Amino acid sequence: MNGNKLKIAGLSLVVILAVGFAVYRFVTLDNDFEIDDADVANALKWLQAADKGNFEECRKSAAAAEKWF
Repeated sequence: MNGNKLKIAGLSLVVILAVGFAVYRFVTLDNDFEIDDADVANALKWLQAADKGNFEECRKSAAAAEKWF
């Protein structure tokens, strides 16, 4: 019975830490960061180039668009 109590205590601690971290992340979100359609389009182009193995294009586009990268 003592082993079950230890498992429950450990699981409770993990859940409490996870909830605390989620609340912390929600409260401390940086509201100044906004993603617009151009950022999404650039990110999609980067992913498509990476999927094709064109890593030179990926490097150049990542250097030019620091905001979304």
